[in-house]
Amino acid sequence: MNLKKMPLFPLLILGFILLSCQDHQNTSITLKATLDGKTVKPLAIPTAATGLFTGKLDLTTNILAYSLSYTDLSAPSVVAHLHQASGVNGTGLVDIIIATGSNTSGSITGTTFPLRQAQVDSLVAGFYYVDLHTVAYPAGEIRGEVIKQ
Repeated sequence: MNLKKMPLFPLLILGFILLSCQDHQNTSITLKATLDGKTVKPLAIPTAATGLFTGKLDLTTNILAYSLSYTDLSAPSVVAHLHQASGVNGTGLVDIIIATGSNTSGSITGTTFPLRQAQVDSLVAGFYYVDLHTVAYPAGEIRGEVIKQ
């Protein structure tokens, strides 16, 4: 078979078909955390409170759109935080603040400013947790590890 005489058009069509069949890279990642008192560190909190954090991290803009719902807190909420876990006891510095209002049950939605690439990488790798602070438990009443779905 003489390759010089083979028409180029069928090869171009085949290449186009192969490229169009490739998986497209995801441009967002879904994150989730289930919050309760058992996962608070360094010591668990005896509370009936629970919460759910969900987030969609846009990998193009590095913006996190999130929602946080919670119920049955023992006292009014003060604030929620996303922490990057860094300490040996599983705690870390506040990285993203989520205003909650002052209530024992509620739901918040919001978006962050564009995150630094190191924050994005740590979120995707599972190095973040969210906790909700209350008047009764200023260090945090409920907590959950943020994981990629």
